[in-house]
Amino acid sequence: MKRLIFPLLIVLLLIGGCSNDSDVKEQLADFETENATPKSVAQTSTPTPTSTAISRTQPTSTATPSIQPTSTVVPSTTNQPVTSPDKEIALEYFESNELELGIEHIDRHIKLYPRDTSAYVFRGLAHLRLEKFQAALDDFNIVLTLPAVSTDPVELHDEKRSIYLTIADLSWELGLLQDSFNNLGNYLQVNDGFKTLPASDYARISETQNTIGWLIDGINYLDAEMYGKAIESFTEFIDCTWSGKPPTGGSMPEGCTEHNHNMFITWQGESEHPIGYFYRGLAYKELGDLQKATSDFAKAIELDPDNSRGFLRKATDAGF
Repeated sequence: MKRLIFPLLIVLLLIGGCSNDSDVKEQLADFETENATPKSVAQTSTPTPTSTAISRTQPTSTATPSIQPTSTVVPSTTNQPVTSPDKEIALEYFESNELELGIEHIDRHIKLYPRDTSAYVFRGLAHLRLEKFQAALDDFNIVLTLPAVSTDPVELHDEKRSIYLTIADLSWELGLLQDSFNNLGNYLQVNDGFKTLPASDYARISETQNTIGWLIDGINYLDAEMYGKAIESFTEFIDCTWSGKPPTGGSMPEGCTEHNHNMFITWQGESEHPIGYFYRGLAYKELGDLQKATSDFAKAIELDPDNSRGFLRKATDAGF
């Protein structure tokens, strides 16, 4: 899986001086390098429409895993990273790509120092490397509840945005569309007067939000049994979303009033995502158009060739 969030997280960790060991920088560089090859998602769970509609515009509270200290806890009261033998051993294991062993040791460190923000970032990166996206998301949600790694106002600005963008990306991977949409909004709302968001970055985030919004709208229409409107929204996502290289000539696809970039699909090294075809297939099925439903389910499976996202199972469960 191609993950361009790694440079952002490297900045996050290095600005706080996470360790006196210079090998940490090399380890994080290895994280980025080794994730440069596109790889299919292993644990994505695309939601099935339910009777409860999700909101596109109203932020919802994201459940944050609680930190359960034990009787041996010696909590950190500083926002600077804490060093311990277990943490140093964990970083050595992460550097040598022995991620499970590293996680075992960083877990022990976290039990002793449950407010060491950098430890959760390191563990989240390891979980991400292992494609344990829910565990990674849990770690980065905890990071939001803890003191920042940096004390520098400008660096703190970058740190906040890095975490929101990471959570948005992981939520997209897990099919948590509203959470992804909301955290992209949180990214745009970070404004402490120290650093203005470049127009190109604003466009990149807001356009990705728009594409996710089409999916959210479509799911809401499905829930309301407004299948024609659902098909329109999913078709917008399919036809009016671009990824990879920017379209040439500035031409607008037929039927589109806007053409938006989804950076998460680009980061995955893909040109299309199966989610729009799957949901549109469900809508066509409800309308009784089995030919179009079958065509869309087949396309979803084609875009998920190793069934890593589970679209073959989902299509089978839907009756195809």
